[in-house]
Amino acid sequence: MTPKKIRRGEWKKMCQKPLKQRLAYFWDYYKWYAIAAAVLLAVVAVYVGGLLSEAEDSVYGLMLNTCNMLNQQRNEQLAQDMASEFRQELGRSEKELELTLDVSRSYDPDNGYYGNYDTLQLILNYSMGGMLDFVVADEASMLDLAYAGYFRNLKDLFSEQELEQYSGQLLYVDMAVILKENESMEAGGPDYPDPRKPEDMEEPVPVFVDVSASDKIGQLYSEGKNVCFAIVGNDSRGHAYAFLNYLLGQK
Repeated sequence: MTPKKIRRGEWKKMCQKPLKQRLAYFWDYYKWYAIAAAVLLAVVAVYVGGLLSEAEDSVYGLMLNTCNMLNQQRNEQLAQDMASEFRQELGRSEKELELTLDVSRSYDPDNGYYGNYDTLQLILNYSMGGMLDFVVADEASMLDLAYAGYFRNLKDLFSEQELEQYSGQLLYVDMAVILKENESMEAGGPDYPDPRKPEDMEEPVPVFVDVSASDKIGQLYSEGKNVCFAIVGNDSRGHAYAFLNYLLGQK
């Protein structure tokens, strides 16, 4: 009798046995294959589930110095509400657009590099990875970050017509100062040129928009603070531009 006929005969005998015996036989001989298959299916299910639940588009905005221990929970809720309202204005669902407004970070221009290490590392890593779209903060912090070279020249991102709508709200840095790498200039110190006087600068570049007048910003930041908006990436999708106009109540 050939091996093939022997296996066929054994298979017929097995098929005639009770279900419990057949399952026991299968488990004895194929349990490791079954376990491996189950693990593989679980991995595939998790991966596919992640793809299905992932938003089609995502935006990450860093809103510095909004929180302290007393108002953190309140501001986090305000940021979530703001993100939801922004999506509604764009006609996008949460599945289509994930907007993260991070209000948990702080930055103090008087603390230098090591005093702001965690925040600076986040800005650096996220911007290099193309994951950070914009930053909002008080004017002193934004100036310090701008002269460190973190923000984009708005002339490279917006047309003259688009910039015109922010007339009177644009703030500038002096590229000549940045390029000279003036070591005597201290973070947050009075040596920074007045950002509202580009005429006094050697090479003025618009990098901020003053959003202090925004009611939405007023809910997150204390009164009397000059709050600015700057773009970090190339904004190829236009989300940072749209969010800026949302803050200012412009279409």
